Amino acid sequence: MQKPTELLTLKQLQCSRQDNILFTNLSVALTAGTVLLVEGANGSGKTTLLKTLAGLIRDYQGEIFWRQQCIHAKISDYSSERLHIGHTPGIKDGLTVIENIKLSLSLGRAKQHSDIQRTMQSLGVEHLQHKPAKQLSAGQRRRVALTRLELLDAKLWLLDEPFAALDSVAIKTIETLILQHAQHGGIVVLTSHQAVNLTQTKMIRVKL
Repeated sequence: MQKPTELLTLKQLQCSRQDNILFTNLSVALTAGTVLLVEGANGSGKTTLLKTLAGLIRDYQGEIFWRQQCIHAKISDYSSERLHIGHTPGIKDGLTVIENIKLSLSLGRAKQHSDIQRTMQSLGVEHLQHKPAKQLSAGQRRRVALTRLELLDAKLWLLDEPFAALDSVAIKTIETLILQHAQHGGIVVLTSHQAVNLTQTKMIRVKL
């Protein structure tokens, strides 16, 4: 049987913050359909790791490969294949919900037949579409950010606390999206302080 091809590979990765080593010797190889759950206490470096994997932090030791190539070799090509939703949702307060979603679509690679209205409905924000983002609750802002999961075409998802401030119904919706993405050959790297119900796919856990 042919060995599955590694898509995302971390070799002896070490990240620091203000001269303090957060984690070291992190090595993992992810093939299509894999979910990597990154666990650890506050301050252990989970957010730093995701930002580093997204290409936003370049001050690290070790190597990060995407499709057997350093992620910084062709960063624009790599960026087109990854979707990073950080701990802060990246919502612009001066825009409405629908304007924020359309902005995300203009900056990323939209899936074929993307349906904004259906996606807003599935995430429970359709009734908020004309509301300024500055008036949204933390949970509502998170839901708006997570519409990108349905609307943007990316092989690699980097999700920092995607379940934060969500109710049980929304959490189930996001878990389903993650499972579907993995089942279609995607890769997901996520952090979470909450229990994650993703037993129906290949999941690797690492603790920082």
